[in-house]
Amino acid sequence: MVLTEIDTNSIWVEAMKNKTEGEMILARRRALACMKRCEILPKKQVLDNEASANYKQEMAESGMAYELVPPDIHRRNLAEKAIQTWKDHFVAVLSGTADSFPMHLWDRVLQQAELQLAMLRQTNTNPKVSTYTQLYGPHNYNAKPFVPIGMEAMVHDKSNKRKTFAQHCSKGYVLGTSMEHYRCWELWSPKTRSTRISETVFFKHKYITNPPATPTDVIIAATNRMAEALKNHKPDNMCETSVQALARLESLVNNATLTNNKLQIKQVDNIPAPRVQKARRKIVDHISRR
Repeated sequence: MVLTEIDTNSIWVEAMKNKTEGEMILARRRALACMKRCEILPKKQVLDNEASANYKQEMAESGMAYELVPPDIHRRNLAEKAIQTWKDHFVAVLSGTADSFPMHLWDRVLQQAELQLAMLRQTNTNPKVSTYTQLYGPHNYNAKPFVPIGMEAMVHDKSNKRKTFAQHCSKGYVLGTSMEHYRCWELWSPKTRSTRISETVFFKHKYITNPPATPTDVIIAATNRMAEALKNHKPDNMCETSVQALARLESLVNNATLTNNKLQIKQVDNIPAPRVQKARRKIVDHISRR
């Protein structure tokens, strides 16, 4: 269920097991409870014609007036745009998760995704203030740091929770920042299939990869080892022909090693400078000219 509040321009999301009237009523109650904690007391609700008689009674009992849009004309409801915005945002969040992230945990990341979206939106009453600031106040990134949702992480296991010679960490997936703790994150452990809170976490984002050894790297490493083995090697019990063959092989290997080293240095020299350094150089030149 997706609801939007006009003044704060906020979007509220609640997960439902199905589209029965009972689930819809419970989801609405949870959303209104969250709004009430933020001192939002809506007086009118606009919705489509899918509202049942019990749902309408629920709205009346909560002291809210309601209005139904014309049949099959969903554009009359501002919540339709909020639904589209939420879908785009949530699809982007799920696309940024790890490839091995269990997709059945999608409902566990709703709260974090909702908070992120609130930071990206502006209120209608004061466009200079974000929706998040209007609802919860200024966010303290030092106390509640946000990290990408759904990435792999290594979670530290406390000494009283592991055996003597067991590993000191276990694998997990980030579900979001724990808003009840100081600098803690909520993670899902595939080993115990449960949620845990931890403050000591190593995040393995997508940019952290294990670089494989290419065939060129293997050949260069073997050439360097061969050159080291042939260096200063003077066997006494070998014939002159074998000694000459080893000398030619040593010369070829040394030449190949020097060529590989020059290519590596040339590749490093050809790396362009970062854009920040270029911009800084232009600023320094401009100041010096002045």
